[in-house]
Amino acid sequence: MSQRTGGLTRWETVPQLPAQHHYLVLDTADGEGRPWASPVFVAADGPHRVLWVSSPDSRHSRNIAARPEVAITVYDSAAECLSCGTSGRR
Repeated sequence: MSQRTGGLTRWETVPQLPAQHHYLVLDTADGEGRPWASPVFVAADGPHRVLWVSSPDSRHSRNIAARPEVAITVYDSAAECLSCGTSGRR
């Protein structure tokens, strides 16, 4: 049973995410299967399509040409960055 959020199931809210958040990570793999993750800014084009502008020579564009399967992770563009400004050192 799916949980409801504001009258919609969680899966029903998924197509709305790109319209609400304009930043995602596009995960691709090259012809040999080596993965590559690229942060991109996107615009929603309907409930099942996102658009972004990239050079055809970018690694993720070349990867998509060789292997069109992709995965995306959508981030909340308005969320506060909790790790910004840290050096990564302990």
